[in-house]
Amino acid sequence: MADRINVLWVSKTAPYDNVPHAGGKVHNYYLKALHADPRFDVRLVTFADSLFYREANDDLSGYGIEHEIIEHKTEGLAHALWAGLNMETRLNPWNRYGGLTYNFEAFKALSAIRAIAGSGYAPDIVILQWTQMGLLVDKVRAIFPGARFVLIEEDVAYQGAERAADISGSSFLRGRAATLKKAELAALGDADLVILNNRKDLALVRGEGVKTDFWVWCPYYQSLLGSERAYDGRREIVFYGAMRRRENWSAALWFLDEVFPSLEGDGYRFTVVGANPPEQLTSRVREGVSFTGFVDSVEPYFARALCLVAPLSMGAGIKVKVLEAMSAGLPVLTNDIGIEGIPAENGVSYLHCEAPSDYSSSITALANNPGLRDRVSCAARGLMRGSFSFEADAKAFPNRVFALAVGI
Repeated sequence: MADRINVLWVSKTAPYDNVPHAGGKVHNYYLKALHADPRFDVRLVTFADSLFYREANDDLSGYGIEHEIIEHKTEGLAHALWAGLNMETRLNPWNRYGGLTYNFEAFKALSAIRAIAGSGYAPDIVILQWTQMGLLVDKVRAIFPGARFVLIEEDVAYQGAERAADISGSSFLRGRAATLKKAELAALGDADLVILNNRKDLALVRGEGVKTDFWVWCPYYQSLLGSERAYDGRREIVFYGAMRRRENWSAALWFLDEVFPSLEGDGYRFTVVGANPPEQLTSRVREGVSFTGFVDSVEPYFARALCLVAPLSMGAGIKVKVLEAMSAGLPVLTNDIGIEGIPAENGVSYLHCEAPSDYSSSITALANNPGLRDRVSCAARGLMRGSFSFEADAKAFPNRVFALAVGI
């Protein structure tokens, strides 16, 4: 081993300080924590759409992180080729990765890694971030047989695929979810260390017999513990998330159709905060319903709102939007999927809701009971202070990698 430990980090999406999505923020935070430790020499292979390529490249260069960004072309012949090959991945029922890792994406990542190996570079540690890259662990291990491998799972992907298949009733999607589950569990079993965002996912994969060494860290989130609640009596209900993602816009649409009509006429407003809301949502704009699109900061919306609702039916893993709202002291109304991985107590640090009537009655109770609002707000912030310190885990992370590299 050289004086410094060589770490090759391979990810699906480029990290940079202004990256807008939750998974990218987690990646950015922990990558830079490792890079800042003088024991490590970090090299990154990642992807970025043309729209974000320059910003990501400039950011990584500014931090002095050696990197190669594989550009997703968004127009022209290269884009058409990429889209065509990716379509085959989605439609092929025998795809070995259950349609999660696109053919061309795997090809480009492995080509870049083989080129690095051909230059004589030999990593001590290989980190594969997101399940899409983790599924390539057997192929990357064949390139670097002497390395130790870390897989970072933002969530357990096959659980989200199973939920989507159950909602659709599609036998095709059920088959794809089963294929993905087999591939994902095999990849986790092939790693030397797996990092998860919550203990619920740990129990899930342990229950499937995976015996790899696991570590659960706290995902990075925008902590609003220092912000002030500025609730002034307005009856504003907030939904927050990346609105191009189906699990988010479908949840907002469900609330708008199934819950909000019972509240209209009593001064309530429903505000959807997040970039790229689809036409299925924006066509429903009316008095009391608004869509902000992208915002620079969610803090003022959280500060003044009555509550955040998260009636999710798809997706998997811990929900960063819920962590951020709780850190702001904003009462959260959500269901089993929305609260999974968060050790919150119903009626204390959040309000559990499943049926439309659960949401409407809880919202009414919050609007009419200042004591309930204050108790939930205070308990939520207390939970975040006591259980979700990404700062501590950012200090522990380099030590975990170092121990793996030197065989401690």
